[in-house]
Amino acid sequence: MFGADLSARIRTVEQLSDLTQAMRALAAARQRQAQENFAGLARYAAATLAALKLGLALLPHSPGGSLPGTGGQRLVVACLSEHGFVGSLNDALLAKVVAVMAESPCQLRVLGKRGLRRCEERGLQVQESDSMPTTLGAVARTASALLESLFVGVQRGELAQIEVVFARPHGPASYEPFRQRLFPPLVEPAVLDGDPPIHTLPAEQLTARLLEEYVFAQVTWMIASAFACEQAARFAAMDASHRNLEEQLGELRQEERASRQDSITSEILEVATASMLLTGGGR
Repeated sequence: MFGADLSARIRTVEQLSDLTQAMRALAAARQRQAQENFAGLARYAAATLAALKLGLALLPHSPGGSLPGTGGQRLVVACLSEHGFVGSLNDALLAKVVAVMAESPCQLRVLGKRGLRRCEERGLQVQESDSMPTTLGAVARTASALLESLFVGVQRGELAQIEVVFARPHGPASYEPFRQRLFPPLVEPAVLDGDPPIHTLPAEQLTARLLEEYVFAQVTWMIASAFACEQAARFAAMDASHRNLEEQLGELRQEERASRQDSITSEILEVATASMLLTGGGR
């Protein structure tokens, strides 16, 4: 590689290294924020589950196992990535989605623009799509918008069952594809010891509100989990790219030093040869 080409290549790799370093730092910051809030969201989801179990226990002849669904269709919601540079995250989630969809006829709804593009590349038919949140503050808004449209479908009798496929953290820097039924929820009524809890609303109305709060808590937790895993996957991809670019820079700089040394050696040899010729010609 010639000197000018080598210098241009080094500048390009340096710029790419700076870019991956910035993306790595941003993903790490967002991942840390998500992990700090993840425990709170998990406790919130657990609290609403416990409350719903108590509410179901207040209902007369409460059916064990789940709340009844309608005669509509089955829907699978896939929480994929909003942007790229996430390694094999989308492919791992879509493998889970395909397995879930193979169990019975269903519709597919996708969250995440980059994930939607991957679905199109794989030939998966998507009925609806939305964006995934790009900041932690947008998680609750995304969950509210999704639930609003889902409940419309349930109320109209269009949806009988809703399942969500998402990535949840598995260890400090890993994730695993996971499926969870959202509606009707698989919730067993609590076993009451002693007097039932005091409540002012009728049991049916109270349970309906608890169900809404439970579903919102679950969706918020799922989307936050998917958001955290997307940032973890992006950090891992950018970290690997940054290390690879740093190795390339080291090799290119070593090549540049060797090329410069060869150039200096050639110049010294030329000067020495010219000096010998001049010295010999003067005798």
